[in-house]
Amino acid sequence: MKLTVVSLGPGDPSLVTIQGMLALVESSAIIVPTKNQESLEASRTYDILVRLAEYTKNIFQVPLVLKEKKLIPCYNPMRYYKEDWVRQTDIIIDALRNENNVCYVTLGDAGIFSTAYFLLDIIKENYPGLYQSSHVLPGITSFSLASAKIKKPLCLGSTSLEILPQSGNAGEKTTVYMRPIKGKMKIPEKSHDVYTFSKLCFEGEHIKKGFPEEDCGYLTIMIDFAHKAK
Repeated sequence: MKLTVVSLGPGDPSLVTIQGMLALVESSAIIVPTKNQESLEASRTYDILVRLAEYTKNIFQVPLVLKEKKLIPCYNPMRYYKEDWVRQTDIIIDALRNENNVCYVTLGDAGIFSTAYFLLDIIKENYPGLYQSSHVLPGITSFSLASAKIKKPLCLGSTSLEILPQSGNAGEKTTVYMRPIKGKMKIPEKSHDVYTFSKLCFEGEHIKKGFPEEDCGYLTIMIDFAHKAK
């Protein structure tokens, strides 16, 4: 069984990553979050999939053909109720019992305010083997697209970026540290759940839990996640 969370980006099918497109092409079923309990038609993710299928038909030798896939609606009422996440997780598990290769699609990037991670937490707790073999494919965010549209940088020089949800009170903060100076990364006095990533996508890629080495390279990222993995 193979489960892949595919980030679809901000809406333009040409902004879906090649990784994401290939995962969808290779899948036998696609789980599509919907706002309607019975219909795919009201789903933004479904709309992107339809346009992506048309886009790839004209560009790629191996296009995405939706009629060859089992499309499974997954009602997402956008509430923070665990019973909703459990029900959606059950849909994923049922799909995997019948299909070998299942994609769950999400808008934007899965790492930014996506229901997908609530579902992955439940899968990790109840189906650890499936969790270990699952994959999350990143996507372009709406705010990175917005920045590009008006040619204004989100971060430049010594500026930083803050992402604040407008619903409810601001909680704990995930902080990304990057661009070490002369191989030195400033270590915060307080932290939650720190991981260090070095040379991502290049030879010598390394990921470890904890702080970076005292002498680290320029392509080093340290992320202090707000919430520890369950």
